Amino acid sequence: PTAASDWYSFGVVVFELITGQQYTRRLFHKNQHEQAIFDEVTLTLLNDSLPSKITLLLERLLNEDPLKRPLDREILEVFNIHEPLWYIGEEKDEKKVFIGRQDELEQLSNAFDCHREGKSNIVNVVGAPGVGKSELINHFLDAYKDSLILVGRCYERETVPFKALDMVIDDFSEYLKSLPATIRDSYVVDGFEYLAILFPVLKYLVPDKTLNLNIDAAHCRILAMKALASSLALIVNNQPVIIFIDDIQWGDEDSANLLINLMEFQPHKKPFIVLSERSGGDLNSRFTSTLNQFWNNSSPDMQYQTIEVESFDEKDGMTLVDALLGSARAISEQRAQEIVRVSRGIPFILEQLLLYYDQTGAMENINAVGIIKSRLNVLSNQSREVLSLLAIAGQPVRVSAILEAAGVSSIDDFSFTCLRAQRFLIVHHDESAQYFHDQIRESVLILESENRVEEKARKLALVLEKYSDSDNSLLGRLFYQGGEDQKAISFMLRAADDAESSLAFSRAADLYQNVINWLPDSEFDESRRVKERKATAWSKAGYGKKAAQLFSDLMLTGGVSDEERARLGALAAGQFM
Repeated sequence: PTAASDWYSFGVVVFELITGQQYTRRLFHKNQHEQAIFDEVTLTLLNDSLPSKITLLLERLLNEDPLKRPLDREILEVFNIHEPLWYIGEEKDEKKVFIGRQDELEQLSNAFDCHREGKSNIVNVVGAPGVGKSELINHFLDAYKDSLILVGRCYERETVPFKALDMVIDDFSEYLKSLPATIRDSYVVDGFEYLAILFPVLKYLVPDKTLNLNIDAAHCRILAMKALASSLALIVNNQPVIIFIDDIQWGDEDSANLLINLMEFQPHKKPFIVLSERSGGDLNSRFTSTLNQFWNNSSPDMQYQTIEVESFDEKDGMTLVDALLGSARAISEQRAQEIVRVSRGIPFILEQLLLYYDQTGAMENINAVGIIKSRLNVLSNQSREVLSLLAIAGQPVRVSAILEAAGVSSIDDFSFTCLRAQRFLIVHHDESAQYFHDQIRESVLILESENRVEEKARKLALVLEKYSDSDNSLLGRLFYQGGEDQKAISFMLRAADDAESSLAFSRAADLYQNVINWLPDSEFDESRRVKERKATAWSKAGYGKKAAQLFSDLMLTGGVSDEERARLGALAAGQFM
């Protein structure tokens, strides 16, 4: 299947709707130039009242030569539509199915009610991949549309500073922009200029503020979180505020510390905080371990609640099958029960099994990777290329970059529409695309060969390099995957600088470690310089013991002068003062 064949099918459907006649190729004849055109019978069927541009469009849609069929942009122009097809069909228009989870919804609602009574409640929704954590929370949020809802999400491969809170602050910024200037200004409290250092998207609110350059980084972060807490408290006076952060297992340590600061500095009026976390596997999340240390030592007034989301039982699984298939259910009760059993009650796998059965007519014990592989096999090469590039990126990427990397001459916007309709990906208002579910991305990566990943990573990096606002850490990772180590090191050092500028020092230390790992053994001096920068970042992040150890290790490195050894020794000793 290709875009051209899909548009041909579209033309057949439109023809039959207009004429009431079954379409056959006999409705065409060839003129003296050997061009296939409608015969007189067909034109009579279409009748004279139909606009000529529609007749001409149908003639092109039904052309026997796929290369002569129109592109999606040309079709949209006929109907005076000037937005890309994938934008028109954004994810908000998807049919949403929600089944069961009444106990979990009640727990969330009760926690929110307690919060509104003045208690400081944080809820963490935990469950296996694909079990429906995000759907549960989004369904809960749908009941509180009078609240200001700020949503964030962590992506496994994303390395922007404070990535757990980055999207939350983006939402906060958009909310402030929507307000009249006088109201907006009342929420820009003292210390907002320090918040804008951590999150530059807020700089437009404090263009003329002068920073106190004598305060250290840790104090700056504290002032930033005090400002955010005070600003949100003012908003809570008028409406509830809910912060939802998805997939915290991929969060970073800096984000966790900021969130802790926010909870510590919240005045009486607080936002309600909901987190979601994947269970199972050895995730070793520093975000969650940092939060857990805080919960264990927090005051009794700080209530932390975990809600476990379990797999569906057979009854709820069968209800979900009926809801997904609707009135068009075309499988037997026995087959539906088998699908529920094979899915082990995981809603994501159940839905993928239904799609797999619809496409193949087969039903067997098959894992998520096998299902995705079978579904990928029936896609066009262009669509598979889009999914592959997006999987390698591992985070939302602008559609235009994906199109260019995939080859703009062989793919068009229509492919995105098909992939969205088949629940492979989502397209956002900011014209970026991401996977519908992480398990699809993970499965696509498993199916990619190492050589192809290297080639595609380099291709995508070269495209993204042209965009001035591309994430430097993403470029560094893609160039490294693509075998261009020097470019990778250059971009990763820029990313570390970005992180330090935003006071995300733990993140900067991680990025410096990438550079250390990538530097060849011959780059001894450069490796030593980067290690010192990493030690300094650890020191600024408040990890003096780690910093001291690294400074001490550098002292013992061969080729270090006595003067340099004394300087490094002083830096190591200074971590304990």
